[in-house]
Amino acid sequence: MAFRLARYALAVMQRHIDQGEKVYMRPFPLVDVTVIPDEEILTHRNAAALELLQKHIQARDVSVMAEKLALLLNNWSLGDELFDTAVCYTFQHGDASSVPELLDMLTRQTPQHREKIMTIAQQLRKEGLEKGLQQGMQKGRQEGRQEGRQEGRQEGIEQGRQETKIKLASEFLAQGVDRTIVKLSTGLSDEELDDLSH
Repeated sequence: MAFRLARYALAVMQRHIDQGEKVYMRPFPLVDVTVIPDEEILTHRNAAALELLQKHIQARDVSVMAEKLALLLNNWSLGDELFDTAVCYTFQHGDASSVPELLDMLTRQTPQHREKIMTIAQQLRKEGLEKGLQQGMQKGRQEGRQEGRQEGRQEGIEQGRQETKIKLASEFLAQGVDRTIVKLSTGLSDEELDDLSH
């Protein structure tokens, strides 16, 4: 029985490979949606929404695309997944300055989809805020590290200068140089010089 199942599975795999050569190895036409008239795109039913978006996504005037997209949404029942994909694609890849205008036009012209469009817009806004917050935190950390390094360097330099002054003052005092000259030369206070002599 196991041998028959294995032979059957191998036969199915071979048939799939044979069909794949016929289907996947042929040349296929590449379609440039930017040269297809919008009126023809509108006849493509479910694919029309995505084709229209891909054609006009970078347009400065979104009103042309919004009207045609609203017409598609009103005339044909797009599945939830296709609808979500079309709206998300528009908001994520469209000209950011025109997204509010497009959102307003779509909600006015397709009132039955208003709630869904607003939900998607809120989700995208939340994602944008989270992304902005993450970038802000990252930038803040980097600036904080740079500031900390700079302050650490400054403190290290100051500490090195102070140690050098103390070392020189100790050597001067050990050589019998007058205390006033040591004070003027090193800039150390009387208390600091007193600490050295003890």
